[in-house]
Amino acid sequence: MIQQTNLQSSWKNIENVQPSDQNGPNNLFLSLLKSCQEGHAHSIAQQMNVQLNRIRFETFLDPVSRKTKVMALVEGKNISDNDLQTLAQRVSKECPLAQMNRLFGKEEIIWVKR
Repeated sequence: MIQQTNLQSSWKNIENVQPSDQNGPNNLFLSLLKSCQEGHAHSIAQQMNVQLNRIRFETFLDPVSRKTKVMALVEGKNISDNDLQTLAQRVSKECPLAQMNRLFGKEEIIWVKR
């Protein structure tokens, strides 16, 4: 069993990951986080009667903070700004990996309409 301190230590190192770096535990966690959030988003959107066509996640290095950030680009039919905000809030609350992300003090995924 992995101890929480080891996970927290590994997660803090994500600030040094470049977007083109495809190896290592940090990218594994990011991949799992994206997948978890996407699954929750589709389920929640269905409950909200919002049609999601696609969610694409992009990871980028913020040039100012030098931290890795994730943006969720949401494509769907007639998704209002309010729907998107509600969807993002519920996904953040209901996704267990998003909760872990917050526990380690990392930034939320940025949700935008595409």
